[in-house]
Amino acid sequence: MPTIRLSMRKLRGTLRLRLQAELSLRQIKGSLRVSLGAIQKVASRDLELELDWAAIDVLDDQQLAKLIYPASDLRHITPKSSRRNQDKHSADLKPKGKSVHLIYKYQCPKCAEQR
Repeated sequence: MPTIRLSMRKLRGTLRLRLQAELSLRQIKGSLRVSLGAIQKVASRDLELELDWAAIDVLDDQQLAKLIYPASDLRHITPKSSRRNQDKHSADLKPKGKSVHLIYKYQCPKCAEQR
């Protein structure tokens, strides 16, 4: 069974604390509340790639994930902000107690002409 990866926020935090603040693995563990093994994996991968914080800070989430987790499937990575926006819009489109048909009927431009 595959292990769950670190979230991008925790991954970036781990790399920033390791490379920029030069904290020990145990200090990072206490700071981010991440397992020591997960931090060691990220740190060892960082050493293999010889990355520095300036190079990592420029990368977007997908590029960073490809570097740290090269063998994994990256299709499902979407920014959290876009997921929040999708949830917000779907909640706006379907107010409580209204069907999708009624909402479409009153928001569709062609339907408005027929009213």
